[in-house]
Amino acid sequence: LGARTALVEHHKVGGECLHSGCVPSKALVHAARVYHEMTHADRLGLPRVVMPAEFSRVMEHVSRVVEEIYKHENPDVFRRMGIDVYEAAAAFESPESVRVGDEVFGFGCTLLCTGSSPLVPPIAGLADVPYLTNENVWAIRELPPSILFIGAGPISVELGQALARFGSS
Repeated sequence: LGARTALVEHHKVGGECLHSGCVPSKALVHAARVYHEMTHADRLGLPRVVMPAEFSRVMEHVSRVVEEIYKHENPDVFRRMGIDVYEAAAAFESPESVRVGDEVFGFGCTLLCTGSSPLVPPIAGLADVPYLTNENVWAIRELPPSILFIGAGPISVELGQALARFGSS
């Protein structure tokens, strides 16, 4: 619309949704739903699949989905669209200016898209055991035989459903 636009991201352009939230979660949920339908196809008069899923291949598929979207939503793409991209932290200097590194920028309007990050609760002994969050679960390649979810946000619920459909208890 003719406005000069800047995007400031201190972690990964695409944020939580692309890298550790909505996108990988929906890809996993979709694969789990298809697998569930295949294992229950006899309800529809179709042959039922009785073999376990190759979970590592499913997780590779999830990674490919994220990579494919990132091809269209990365700093270079945004720069070609005329958006100034800063891969750094930002801090407000005033109600009309923000500091990014050593530079201060004035603006008329600001849109804050803060995303989220996992809260690791202060549970005794948790720091002494390996645990997963929505940020690191996408790296696993073996289906956990059992898993406990603490928290009931949408990503936890989707992960719980998907992993259960693949066979975690």
